[in-house]
Formats: sequence, structure tokens, C-alpha cells
Amino acid sequence: MKNKNNFWKNKRVFITGHTGFKGSWIFFYLIKKGAKVHGYSLNYARNSIIFSKKNYKNKQTINNINNYRILEKSILKFKPYVIIHLAAKTLVLNSYRESYQTFYTNIVGTLNILEISKKLKNLKSLCVITTDKVYDEKFGVKFFNEEDRLGGKDPYSSSKVSAEIIVNSYYESFYKEKKISLFSVRAGNVIGGGDWSESRLIPDIVRSSRNKKILKLRNPFHVRPWQHVLDVTNGYLKLIEFSFNKNLNGGWNIGPKRKNEKNVLEIVKIFNKKLNFNYTITKVNKIRKYESFFLQLNNKKILKTIGWKCKLDLNETINWAVEWYINRNKNVLSRTQYQIDKYIKLYDSL
Repeated sequence: MKNKNNFWKNKRVFITGHTGFKGSWIFFYLIKKGAKVHGYSLNYARNSIIFSKKNYKNKQTINNINNYRILEKSILKFKPYVIIHLAAKTLVLNSYRESYQTFYTNIVGTLNILEISKKLKNLKSLCVITTDKVYDEKFGVKFFNEEDRLGGKDPYSSSKVSAEIIVNSYYESFYKEKKISLFSVRAGNVIGGGDWSESRLIPDIVRSSRNKKILKLRNPFHVRPWQHVLDVTNGYLKLIEFSFNKNLNGGWNIGPKRKNEKNVLEIVKIFNKKLNFNYTITKVNKIRKYESFFLQLNNKKILKTIGWKCKLDLNETINWAVEWYINRNKNVLSRTQYQIDKYIKLYDSL
């Protein structure tokens, strides 16, 4: 495939959380685009895309984002042009069980990245990944835009709101005068191969199908903005490309087409046509922990500013995810690279 866009060629990109679901896809997407990548993560999940220390040994550091000394050493040695910060405690329900760890990692980890990055001479863009769950629901807004009030009831959401406030403070206090882009990105529910997290719908569906166990739906009528991990990855990277030498700041939504915004039960029914599993609805009164009912994103800002939007519709999003999980046993990494190649060929020229 002829290289039509050399932006990422030999660009040094430092990614935290690179062994996680989204981080893995970004890691390999950037390698495909010709970037020089270094990942920094706490550990490897058993079924993650990057599942061995032997894979890409010289391109990663395995340590805790809260370890300031090791993190600083890794970043300063690599001298990145771009930093993408994903490392975090990411699950809402787990945040109730691990509230202290969630607040500490999501706040201090972000603080460490921002403080260390002040020392970099070549840094052009620092992208902090937060979540669509940072918006305050109590004002009755249905489609959240970047100017809507932030707020979070659960530990995960509120820890990410805290990270947003810290990012804005560091931009105004330090990065603005350095003319370095520092911004946050808030994506909706991201699905695709390689996600094996607990209490997430798609991994739970796959496990139910594989183990022949009944899937229990705790929030069947909760609405989410479903989008494929490759669309989200593409959105992150296009926004970073745009941010170079522009001193970009603020929060940015990455949301899907409106047709992709469905409730949980509708998504389950679509998956059930493709995978063999049974499901049941758990009574709401048995679920004590709060989770947002509506999470729908307005993505007009990124569309108007750089012309970006999701390429895959809901059926394609689900088909690509199912294809990955069905073929995962053949070779996890090759299946991932195959879908990256396919996406780039169809929607994002090199």
C-alpha cells in the first residue's frame, strides 16, 4: 500500500496503558503508520492483544503509572513528540470496590504525566483520554456537548472529572505559554476485539456464548453511544495530527452516528443473531450501585473543526467485533493487524 500520509512517520509517541483494550489498538495502529512507539503499562492481561513481555520488548516499560521516578525516566529517555495518556482504573462497578485505588491512579497518574511532560523540549501534543461519563446528568441534557457541566456520582466518573480539571489547570498554568497542545478526549462506549474486562457488555456476551451460560442484563434500557475501537483510535490520532503547532486545548467528544446510540437490550438482540447465547434481565432493585441512564454524545465540535466522524455504522461495528472474537484463537495479534490493515485501506490512507 502506497504511503499517502507521512505525518506519523518516525514520530516518537509515548502511550500509557498500551496493554489495555484501547491502548493495544492504538499501539499497533501507530506502528502501522510508521511511528516510533513506546508503551508504559502496569501489567499484561491474560487475553490482551499484547500478552507477553517478549513481544515488542524494546518498545515498552512495565511499571505503575503512579511510580513517578520510573515514569519520568521512561519519558525523558524516549523524548516523545506525542503523549497519549490512557492508563487508568476504568470500570464503574469496580470503582465502588476499589474507590481509593481508582481516585489515586486516575488523579495522581494524570498529575505525574503532566508534571513530567513539562520538562520535554520536543513535545508537541499531549492527549489525555477521559470518558463520556464526566458529564453531569441532573440537568436533563440528552446529547452532551463539550461545554456542558461536568460531574460524577460514582468514584470512576468523579475521578475522571478531577483529571479533566487538572488538565485544564496545567494547560492554563504551563502548557499554554509553551505552545504545546494539551487536551482531553471523551469517547463513548468503545467495542471491538481484545476487550475482556469484567462487567462490560460485549466481553460478557462473548463469555456467555463461549461458556454456554446465561447472560444477566442489569441495565437493559440504558442508552450508550456504541462505536468501534478503530473508529475511536482514528479519531484520537486525527485530532492529534490537527493539534500539532496549534496549541489545542479543552475537551473533545468522539461520538458515533446517532443510529449507533442504542440501549443495552437492543445491542444484545443484534449480537444474539450472530452468536449463540441466552440472556435474562436482572431486577433493577437488586442493583445498588449507580450507573448513568443516558450517555449520548454531541460530536459537532470535532466534525466542524476537523471534519472527522465515525466511519462504521452499528452493524459494521458489531460485525467487526464478532469477526475478531470468532477468529481470536487463530492468532490474536495477526487478527488485530488484519483489521487495522482493513480499516486503513477502507477509511484512512497511510
